[in-house]
Amino acid sequence: MELPEFADWVPNEDTVRALDEQLREAENNQVAINDQQRIDLVEKAMDKAVVSMLDGAEDYQNRLLTQAAVYKRLDRLDDARKAAAVAWSLTAEDFDPSASPFFDRLVKRSFLSAEEIVKHMAPPKTSENKDGPDSDSGIILTGE
Repeated sequence: MELPEFADWVPNEDTVRALDEQLREAENNQVAINDQQRIDLVEKAMDKAVVSMLDGAEDYQNRLLTQAAVYKRLDRLDDARKAAAVAWSLTAEDFDPSASPFFDRLVKRSFLSAEEIVKHMAPPKTSENKDGPDSDSGIILTGE
């Protein structure tokens, strides 16, 4: 739902924390050796964030139903139906937030794109600089 009333809705704090942790893991991943592999890791982390929002589904359902009631009072019946439909979809036993355009957009519009996130990451460590004198491998080199 691309309605202005949802523009300031953001993922819950637990979702943001979990995503931040996964992004740090992607940044420090020793297996991802190029930007495309890092982008793939970031996209997977964002998809996991969408799924993790199911933990707060009841809160989102209540907010959506409240918004639907507001739309109804404003005689915006089509918007009221859309908000209520998304809210009630959360009650389905087989509800999959990753298949929900509402949750997917909520997460992905709240953050930079995967490509932009990777641009802001430190460059991946290569075999040439992995154990060099400036690495943080924990080995102390003496001048001898």
